Order: sequence, then C-alpha cells, then structure tokens
Amino acid sequence: MPHNIQTQLADPNFHIPGPIDLLLGADIFYDVLYGERHPLSNLASLNRTKLGWIVTGKISTMSTSNILPNLMIHNQSALSFFTLKTNQRLLEEIKAEKHFQSTFSRDCNGRFVVKLPMAQDPKVLGDSLGMAQKRFLNLERRLLKDKTLTDQYNNFIAEYISLGHMELASPTIDKPTYYLPHHPVFKTDSTTTKMRVVFDGSATSKSGLSLNDIMLKGPKMQPDIFNILLRFRLHRVALTADVEKMYRQVLVSEDDCDLQRIVYRSHPEEPLRHYKLKTVTYGTKSASFLATRCLHELDTDEECLDIYKQVHSILGAAGFPLRKWCSSSSVLLNSLPHNQKDPNFMVNITETEVLSALGLLWQPSIDSFRFAMKDWIHSQHITKRILLSDINSVYDPLGLLSSVLIKGKIFIQQVWSLKVGWDDPLPEDIGSKWSKFYSSLVALNELIIPRLVLLPESDTYELHGFCDASQHAYGACVYIRSNNQSGNAEVKLYTARSRVAPIKTTTIPRLELCGALLLSELVAEIKDELSNINIKLSTENIHYWTDSTIVLAWLSSLKPLQVYVANRVAQISEISCVVQWHHTPTADNPADLISRGVDVQTMISSELWWYGPRWLKKEKSYWPDTPILPLELPELRKIKLILSTTNKEPFWLLQKCSTWSKLLRTTALVQ
Repeated sequence: MPHNIQTQLADPNFHIPGPIDLLLGADIFYDVLYGERHPLSNLASLNRTKLGWIVTGKISTMSTSNILPNLMIHNQSALSFFTLKTNQRLLEEIKAEKHFQSTFSRDCNGRFVVKLPMAQDPKVLGDSLGMAQKRFLNLERRLLKDKTLTDQYNNFIAEYISLGHMELASPTIDKPTYYLPHHPVFKTDSTTTKMRVVFDGSATSKSGLSLNDIMLKGPKMQPDIFNILLRFRLHRVALTADVEKMYRQVLVSEDDCDLQRIVYRSHPEEPLRHYKLKTVTYGTKSASFLATRCLHELDTDEECLDIYKQVHSILGAAGFPLRKWCSSSSVLLNSLPHNQKDPNFMVNITETEVLSALGLLWQPSIDSFRFAMKDWIHSQHITKRILLSDINSVYDPLGLLSSVLIKGKIFIQQVWSLKVGWDDPLPEDIGSKWSKFYSSLVALNELIIPRLVLLPESDTYELHGFCDASQHAYGACVYIRSNNQSGNAEVKLYTARSRVAPIKTTTIPRLELCGALLLSELVAEIKDELSNINIKLSTENIHYWTDSTIVLAWLSSLKPLQVYVANRVAQISEISCVVQWHHTPTADNPADLISRGVDVQTMISSELWWYGPRWLKKEKSYWPDTPILPLELPELRKIKLILSTTNKEPFWLLQKCSTWSKLLRTTALVQ
C-alpha cells in the first residue's frame, strides 16, 4: 500500500475489529466515491472517497462472535444420532488412552496428575482474554442484581482458592494460554452444593478455535446407567456414595494449567485478576474421561462392609474422598466408624425420606424406588415443546412405567401429524386431553417398587421375556425368576422397553415381529450384564413369550420370506434359538399392557405387570402349550419357476417318409 494512501485512510485501523461508526445506504455510497481505484495483491482494492481511502473487496479474516444465543439448533448435533462411530473417532480414542498411560503420574500424596490430551498444538489458539473479560462483565452485572447469588458465587470461588484448586497467574506469559468463561448452575435438590460454577471450554478464541476444539475427548469409561441399574436391583444390600468434588481431585500438570485460565474479581471496584485452574475442569472436553480413567487405574452386611472399607481406603489413598454414604441396611450404617458419621460424610434420613440414586428416587428405609410427580400447572397455551418437556420430565431408565408412558408417546406422535410449530398453541380439545393424562401421573407418587428383584439366598435364575404389538405401539418386558434350595420361587418385573409404531401404516404381524426383535435385543443386553457379576444363564434358562402364532411360525419357517421379515428373523435367530420361543395366551401376556397402554391406577394394581402370569412361578408342566402353527404364512417370498425349452429340427428323413413301413424300407436301402 503506497505511503501517501496509508496516511489518508478513512479508517486507519480497519484491520482491527471494532464498533461500526457509520452505515451508508446504497443510494449514498456511490455519491461519496471519486472513482479512483488501486488494486492490491489480494482480492481487495483501495477506493478513494470523500471520507478518505477505503478497502473494499474480499479479504481473509477470522471473526469471533460475542453474541450469547438462548437457543441454538445445529444440524451436526441431530446427525450424531444417526451416524455410526467412525474410524477417525476410534483412532482419537486410542490416542487419548495412550496419552493418558504415558503421561499420568501420582504425587507425594497419592493424587493423580494428568496432562491434557491435545489433538492440535495449543499455539493454534488465538487470543481469548477479551472474550472471557466481556463474558465476566456480563456475569458481574447479573450478580449485582442478586446479593444471595453473589455471595454464593464468591463463596464457591473462595473455596476453590482455599483448597488450592486455582491460583493467581501472571497476566503476561510467553506460552499459549486460554481463558475459560464461567457461570453459575443450580441444583436445588443437592444435599451439599446448591450452586456451582461451571466453565465454558467451547468458547471460541480469535482464531475461531476453542480449547475443546483442539482437545481429544477420550473414550467413554463408565457403563450405561441402564446396565448399572440392572446390577443395582440384584444385590441384597445396597450401598451408595458420591466422590467428593471428583473432577477436582485430579491435578493437571503445571505445563497445561495456563490453558485453564479465568478472570475474576469479587467486587466491581477491584481490578480483574487472572487465575489458572490446577485441577481437571468441568466444561472441558476431556474432563469426564480423565477423572473416570483415574478411577479405573485403581482397582451379606459383613461383605458390604468389607467392600466399603476397601473402596474407602483405595479411593482415599488416591485423593478421591467419598461422602454422602447411605445404605438400605441399618446394620451396615451402624457399623461405620463414628468419626465418619458427620452430615457431609453420611446421609442421615428419616424412614419416609428419599434420596437420589443413579437418577432414581430411592427410599432406603424400605429399600424401594419411588416417584415424585408434581401437579400439572400450565398457565400458558399448550404447545409441542411443552408436551415433549412434560413426557421427558418422567425419568424411567428401566422402563418400569412403560405401560403408562406409552400413552403419552402415542399422543405426541398424533400431535406431530398436525404439522404445527414448536410454540404454536395446540387446539383446545388436544390440550385438555394432555392435561388429563399428565395430571393423572400424580398418582405415581403412591407407587412403591422394591429395588431387590431376587429371592433371598436364591441359587438359580431364569429370564422370561414377553412381547406384543398393536397398531399404535409395541413393546417388551422381562421378568427374572429366582429359586432357592427350599423350592421357593419368586418372579418380578426386571425391566421393559416400549416403541411407538411407525407413522406409515404396517401390518400387526410385522409390528409383533418388531416387538420380538426388541425383546431379543433387550434380553441379550441383560444376559451380558448378568455375566459381568458371575450370573451365567444357559439357553434352557432364557425364555421368550409371544401371543402371535405368525411370529412363531416365521421364526421356525424354512421357506423364503419377504426381505423385511427375513432380515428381522435373521437378527432374532442370531440372538436366540427357536426352542426358546413359546406361545402365551393374550390374557397372560403382560406386554399387552404396553401395546395398548393403561392408566396409572390400572398399572399400580396389576399383578400381571409386576409379577407376570401366575403360572410363571409354577413348574414347566403348568406352562401353556404352543398351539398348532399356521401352515399358510403371510410375507412368503414368491418363487418364479422358469422352464427353458430348446426346439430341435426333426430328422430330415422323417419328413420324407409318410409311413413307418416306408421309413424302414428306405433306411434299409441306405444301409
């Protein structure tokens, strides 16, 4: 750029982001142009105007937006539900695991020290201080409006500092840094921390990249909550505890702490101070992997007490103190050391109180699961968004409420066909129906579900799964039968799953086959989980039940089937054997309650739902017989028979002779 032009620029600092000084309309813009133009080496050019020289055209810039959206919908987030884990993802997980193994250490107190697993060099991060400062000032204005919130926030940060989890840092340093914005989140049902500060590792720097963008996530280390709950229902005595400040018990290497900086002050009159976080930080991409991976690196009432002592000792030595101990056994709680019976260490609750265990409400005094539904109150118009929020507010990972909640899911599917917007008011008749359904769920507060599903001192076990379908829904439920040496048997509902039928109309037999596939997959998942705790089930101890003779005939058929049916039959056959499948009368099929849906009171009082058919507790001789299966099946693949013929020209001599005797004489003459 010529020097004489540099001194006459309309905006000498055009390359530095800043507020817009003046907006010119298209009708005025050309009036200020002189028509003199100097092209630059890139796609931009200099144009002389009455305000001075301006730069126009295309230039390479990276901008950072400081807009804080309330709702953001990202197509990639939706796609993640439908895409399989790619090889690239697997390679990143392997890389994160190798990084952990090669870099973690233990300090003199036994605590783990880890390095952040980076996918890219931190030098690619741009400046993030300005963004973090602006976010903090916005937060500060919010805090000033609520003194209680301000005190809670400052107390949380003060504790962070007093525990040595963060410390002052120099504002200038000759190495890559990243500043994390932070904000409060609330958990009113927590017994210890009602408000906590979380950090935003996804806030972009001026380079367009955030800390999470250049960090490896690591593989998932903890099992699914569904599998944990399956195990939770099998042991006679239940014992729960939380790791105190779990993430913050793992130290981050001093080399990486500057990638976890924050700005903070307790009062607006103080200068903004720079801090660096010294522990694994919630809100960063690899936090869950690092904290849980450290735990994996460690390895009767009396038996449960031994487990308590081992876990308390091993995790305590690694700097993971456990607190909020609670158990279904008063004997076990009374056996805990007296110096550990403080409110932060052990949860003391009355006989009627409940606590959260794995997301469910658990009442230890009667060792049962409970539900706490609130009265349905909506002053505004009912919308699709409200419907979806309501149905998702009922947490039921084991599917124990499937026979009731399926009615709500079917209702929502019907609303979807109206093609109304998320926040458009629904017709009054639909709103009143939903209000009636959701209000009825308050009756779930009366429901008491025993946690333990096994008979005391049981030694043999069986799984019995039932499936069924209707034109609206299909589902499966699994019961576990336990037997002891005295010959006693007990059957209880273990878990269930439900699915809404596709919007596109399909036949009932096809939906019943989908229910059979859902059941076989559910039983396979349960079988794998039971094997992890040394409960091995043979083929003879796993039984599948359906009231569809067509499904049973499809499973045993040797004839070619239509592609839709054949694919699902093949999947079921990979998991189960034909001899494991049996027929049950519809009246004795508990999965029928899922397929048609029932009200809360019917489910609560249904012995069929909670304990299965009565004959299930008896010997096999009392089980129902399988009827004669139909010989003519639907969905058979038609086979087209093709007959191929070849026309051969008749022998020429036959065409010359009109009689048999003449043919003989002619043939003899030829010879």
